[in-house]
Formats: sequence, C-alpha cells, structure tokens
Amino acid sequence: MTHRRSQLVVLCAFLVVTLYPALPVLGQELELDYRYPPPRWMTPIGLPGDWHKPLVDQTGALLYDFGPGPYATASTRISVDVEGDTLISRSQTIDNPRVPIIATKSVFGQTRTVSEALSVLPDHDWIHEGDSYSGDAYRSNGINGSSAWANAPKPVDPAFQSVAYGTNRPIYYRLRVPPGSKRTVVLGFTDPYRIKGHHVTRIMDLSVEGAAVQTLDVVNQAGQNQPVAISFAGIDANENGWIEIRIDANISTIDGNIFVSGIWVFEPDMDIDQDALIRGELTGIAEMHVDCGRDQQLLTRRSRVDLMRVRMQADSAKANLVIRVQTRRDLKTDSDGRLHFGKVPFVESIPPPDHIRQTEAGWELRFPENTRDIVVRVTTEGLIEDSRTEPDFDEERLRVKDYWLGTATIPFNKITIPDSSMQALFEGSIRTMYQLAERVDGVLQTQPGPSVYRGLWVSNQPRVGRALTHLGDYETPRSSFEATFSHQEDDGQILVLTPPTLLKETGIAVHSIYLHARMTRDKEFLEAYWPKLVAAADWLIESRKRTTDSTALNFGLMPSGTSDGGVGGIIPEYTTVYWSLQALKNMADGAAWLDRQQESLRFDGEFASFMSAFRKAARRDLKRDQDGNWFLPIRMEFDSEKHVPQRSQTQFSHIVYPGRLFSKDDPIVTGNMAMLAAAPRDEGLTLSTGWLDGGVQPFIQNTEASARLYLGQAERVQQELYAIANHAAPTHVWIEEQRPGTGRRRSTGDVPHSSASAEFVNLIRYMVAMEDDRGLELLKGIPHTWIFPGALLILDDVPTEFGNLTLSLVVAEDGRSANLNVSAVSGEGSSGGVTVYLSSLKQHGFRLPGGVELPDMWGTEWGHELSIEMIR
Repeated sequence: MTHRRSQLVVLCAFLVVTLYPALPVLGQELELDYRYPPPRWMTPIGLPGDWHKPLVDQTGALLYDFGPGPYATASTRISVDVEGDTLISRSQTIDNPRVPIIATKSVFGQTRTVSEALSVLPDHDWIHEGDSYSGDAYRSNGINGSSAWANAPKPVDPAFQSVAYGTNRPIYYRLRVPPGSKRTVVLGFTDPYRIKGHHVTRIMDLSVEGAAVQTLDVVNQAGQNQPVAISFAGIDANENGWIEIRIDANISTIDGNIFVSGIWVFEPDMDIDQDALIRGELTGIAEMHVDCGRDQQLLTRRSRVDLMRVRMQADSAKANLVIRVQTRRDLKTDSDGRLHFGKVPFVESIPPPDHIRQTEAGWELRFPENTRDIVVRVTTEGLIEDSRTEPDFDEERLRVKDYWLGTATIPFNKITIPDSSMQALFEGSIRTMYQLAERVDGVLQTQPGPSVYRGLWVSNQPRVGRALTHLGDYETPRSSFEATFSHQEDDGQILVLTPPTLLKETGIAVHSIYLHARMTRDKEFLEAYWPKLVAAADWLIESRKRTTDSTALNFGLMPSGTSDGGVGGIIPEYTTVYWSLQALKNMADGAAWLDRQQESLRFDGEFASFMSAFRKAARRDLKRDQDGNWFLPIRMEFDSEKHVPQRSQTQFSHIVYPGRLFSKDDPIVTGNMAMLAAAPRDEGLTLSTGWLDGGVQPFIQNTEASARLYLGQAERVQQELYAIANHAAPTHVWIEEQRPGTGRRRSTGDVPHSSASAEFVNLIRYMVAMEDDRGLELLKGIPHTWIFPGALLILDDVPTEFGNLTLSLVVAEDGRSANLNVSAVSGEGSSGGVTVYLSSLKQHGFRLPGGVELPDMWGTEWGHELSIEMIR
C-alpha cells in the first residue's frame, strides 16, 4: 500500500468515526443474531385464518396430529434424513419474513442437504369453507383434534385412536334427530398420556341431553391406552331436533384439558355390548357415528397439500435419502410406493421410493443411492382431492410467494424501522398472528397458538387485538371480540376457560373493547357494545358484593380465583382485582366519552369504592424484596420462602401501560417496577416470571418493557427489546417459556405464541409512537443504533388515540443530513399535543441549520404538521 493510499484510508476511517463516533459498550449489544433461540420450535406454514395448521420443527420435519398430551408435541412427524450418517449440524432460515417457506440446511457426515417446506395454496376459499356445513353431527366451540393420538390395542374401532379435545374449555356436539325423539348415545374414550395412579388426574363430566351426568376418569378406570365406552339414554328434551352433548372438566380435576374419541348413536333402549362396540363390530349398525378428530365437519372440506423438497448439495458424497414417517396412523401401502390414510394418499414422493418398510415408530421410504432430489407430498384428508395431482414444487413455491407478497391483505407496510434484522422479525411476527387465527362457528378469532393453545383466549385479545389495531386492521380484532362476547353468560360474566374459572376474563374483555374503541376513535363501535359492557361491569360489581367476610384477605375485593401466568389454584389474588378495577375505570371513562353522564358517575363511584378497598388491602400485603424495594405480590397470601416476587407480574405491567390504571408516580407502580428491575436475570430477561422456575418469557418482557418506556426508562427498554428478539427462533417465532443456557433445556407452552409476536409489535410501535396522558410522544424509545447513513423510519397512516399519524425520518445516504416529517394529528379534543424526542439524533451530532443545537424534545400543538431539517 502506498503512503498516499494509507493516508486516504486513515482519512476515511477518521470521517466515519467523526460522523458516527464509537458507541458505548452498552449500545454494542443492540444486535439481533438469534443467540438465545428456544430449545425447540415449530413454525407455521399455513395461510391466514386457515383451519389447516401444518407446522415445521427446527429440524425441517413436517408436524401433524397434536393432542391433549404430551402438549405441543406432534404424534405424526415426517422428515427426510440420510441413511446411516450421523447428523452433525443443522440451521434454519426463512428467506422472506412475509412468506412462510422454511429452509433447513443439514449436514450428515460428508452429506449436506437443503430442504424447503410449504403449504400449497388452495384453489378455493379456505377461510369460509366450513361455514356452510350442515351435517347431522356438528361440533362447536373449536375443532381441535387429531387422527392419531392414542394407541389402543387391536382389534379396535379406529375412532378410539382419534381425539377431539378442548384446552380448559368444554367440548360441544349436537346430533340431529327427529324432534322430541329418544336415542341411545355412546361416548368413547382412550387416553394414552398418563398411567393409572398418576398424581395428575383428568376427570370429566359427561352430559347427554335427557340423561344423567356421568363422571369419568379414563386412565384410572381403564388404564393407559385402554378404550372406554359410556352409554346414555338421550332425549331431545327441548324438541329442537338435536340431542346436545357437553363434556366438561370436573371441578376436582388437575388436568382440565378434556377430550372424546368417538360418538355412536343407536335406536332407543338398545342394550350395548361395550366390548363389541370397542372392537368396531357395532359401528355398521349405528344410526350415526362420529370419529372425533376426523369429523365429517372437517372431511367435507377439501383435502389440503403440503410439500417438502430435499436436495443434496452438489459437493456431497453419495448417500441414500430416506423419508421417515413417525406416526400412530394406521397407514396402508400401495404398488406406487404411497402411504394411504382414509380415502387419499397421505404420504407420497417424487420420485417414488424403491423400498418401503414398516418400523417400530412408523414407516421408512428408501431411495437409490443416486437420488439427490426428493419432493414429499403430504395430503390432509378431505372430501375433494386437490386438482393438482402432481404439483410442481417450483410452481407452487412461486404461487405461495405471489400470494403472501401480493394477494394477501396483511398490513406489513404500516411500520418500517431502520434495523433490517428487527424489521424482518417484526414482519414475521405479523405473519404469525394471522396464521394462528381461525374461523370457529363462523367467526374469525385470534388464537395464542397452533396446538395446545389453539382456541379463544380472552387474555390474548388485548395483546393481538391491540397489535392488529396498531397496524390499521380493525376487522380482525372486532371479529375476535364478537367471538369473545359470544361467551357472555346471562348474568354478564364472560366465561371461556373452565375449570379453573378465570374471573378476570370479564374485566379483560371490557378493557379490550374500550382500548380498541379509543384507539380507533369509534364511538359507534363502543355504543354497539355498551349493553354487553354494562352487563359485564354489573357482574363485576355484584361479584364484589359476595366478598362479605371481613376476616378474609379479599374482603371488599373479588372472590378467590386463578391468576394464571405462573400462579395456580383458587386463591385470593390481585390479577382479578387489577383487571376489574381497570374495567370499571374504563366504563366510567367510556360513559363520559359517550356523554352518558349518569352512568359515568355510577361507574366512577363503584371504581372509587373498589379502589379504596384495594388500597387498604395493598397496604396490608406490601412486601420488601431482597433489595429493599416495596412491592405488591400477586398472591395476597405471599410466603417469601416459597414464592418469588416477580411471578405473574406481567398482568400488573399491562395495567401500568397501556392500561394506565395508576399514575406514573404511584408507590405501587414505582415499587413493583423497581422489584422487577432488581429480580434475577439471565440472557437479558427476568427469570421465573411464569410457570417455569428459572425460565424466561419473552412476551412478558415485552409487556414490562412497554410499561418501562411509559415511565421514561428508554435506554433499559432498548436493551430489553434486543434481548427479547434474540430469544426468537430464526424463523421469527417464540415459545411461551424457556430455560436459559445451553444443552438440554426445558421449555413449556405453545410455539409459536402469538402473544409474544403481538407484544413485540406493540413494543416497537410504542418506541416510535406512544400515547401518554400528556399527548402523543414520538421517537421516545428508538435506539441510537437506528440512526445511520440511509436509515429510514416510517409510520404510514397508523391509528393512535389522538388521530391517525404519518411519520418519516430519513437520514441521507452520506449521513450528513436528516429530515423528520410528522403529519398533523387532530388530537380528538384532548389536551396536550405532539412531543418528538430527538436525543438519539442529537447523540449523533445532528443540529439545526445554522449550527443551532438540537433540543432534546420538540413539541407542537394538535392539528399542526411538523417538519425538522437537521444537518451534521
């Protein structure tokens, strides 16, 4: 290198350091590299709102057939491996965060493979296709099920291998009969999950219209994997042409995830030989038979196809590829090398295998040594087989890509942030929320997960509903609110999960509606729900009145309930209190907003009385943590020898923000947040906040970070954002809980977990634009690492409580200038205005034209545009 060139390099280096000086050590940690992924993960490859929920695990295998235990574990797994070689390494990516095509690279000895998995785009309306079902057996409240869960000894009716299940919720079926008629109804069960005498029981109450309720513990009555058949003398008592079936978790059960395997309907007063029924000998004479998990309700929908292509790398050694199908399904082979289940080929390949053999775990399909490219086709059984009998993988890949990037109306473009890796995770989180949504009973509902959490959760509504509202999608949250309020009882209570009964569901539901109405500034929407909200609020008020024992810990508050989120049992606890207080405050504020002054006064009085009782109890229950911080535990009966302060406090974080139930300087807020800050941490996240001792919960950390940002702790929030992101899988999904560290690590809950995706979206939105009692705060939380040459930050017509907002921050390619433009925000009659935080720009040396120092904050009134030119 010449002396002149050396001078040039030094000069360039000087300019770079001068324009963008070295960041402090803390800032250097703001990098997303997925350094703490879950020990296992599953990524959805299905379509928005689809009932078909195929998943791909971290090895690239396709997953099907989830049941009520082991949870979030597939009974059917389809993979392509290299015969005889040991797996050395594996990595997984998603090429475009908006498109769920999962690529997995594997190294087996000297052989390297690359696989891609996708779900074929149907030629029909997959979202609404179940709405028109009019068969003789109808299941409501969910369609969770599996074709191959149990392993009952043969000979056995195939239904005893299947399962329809409900996670902490009842199972409902109705069977069409002549009005007023009688029928013999038999319910069948097989439970493979636990052994007889296990301390975790699964006890169910079985109800058939017109017959007495029967209680059943399948494992303790018959044993693991042993079928049971229970007969009922059913009557269409209300003469509506249906016999109703309901299966509930018994109040004494420990495992509340209940199930049923099959239903048989016979003529009245028929004497049922249960052993013959179990062997399948009576199915042919039954008037009606339901193979639960393979209901006609599903089989009348069109079959669905998933594809996986596996290729050997060009420089790989010769090897034999093998398709492994681990399953409990009773598969049959044909002369073309296909495995059949039901009326369609379940697994087939291009080219076909040259050898098939059955194994202890399932089946193996083997290929000649020179086979370097295999396409696996998996067909989910349906009434009409897909018209593309041999789909071309490249064509189907293009069709899927075109759909997600063009046809799908997913709001990917509403928010753009400068960090491209974080933007990819942000968009992947949006995609996941839509993939997990599903139409149930004709109504689209958002759901926390694809397997054990596949269903409606009220606690998920203010999370996912808020995230989608932030992105300008009002329709999906409102549909999910409709699903939520379809569970409102006559007395006003919202009741979805049972047992245990979550009394807080009612308060959460009220808060979700209010939050959405204010975010969309839609008084008509709030008016439409008002009678239901009043009924819900009155139920909360009446529930308070039941706490009359002055010696009880929850006197004047709410009846004992389940906290969830790491605290179980029916106990006096504060989460129900928080949500109920939040709901009553929202009702008072909402009534005032709707100019219902008398109702506002009534709810405000109830809120004041409730808050007074809460303050008294809180003073009694305040504790100190090991650092001397005063905090209010979730349990009213808190034992520091047994319990940790931070457990289940995520619900308090939500009450802080976006709930804003307390003022920022309230001692309970400052104390609890100080306790959480001092709690043990690993990998940047708080430990033991949920069910898993020593575990971390990324979605909970998102909620805590949002509250911290509201309280002005921006630098800490920036660190937490990247710690949360680094606990995602490289396919942009999170698990509910995981233990930190390496090696064999425990995890729990469903994956992906849409609450994590939603709260990540919410946190990023708040970092750019956050509603506060003083108005709208912009750029309050953006890291200084987002300011660099060519950086682009955009909000495109994003809804806020004060009016829609468009914002752009553009840093020139040479890094010498930047422009910030903010649209006029109406304010919706609120006091305050817009405040822009400029510290991140100021930290990089930006000034106003003429060298005037950039202020830390810049304010403007409602209704005024703002444009700031900055130079360096």
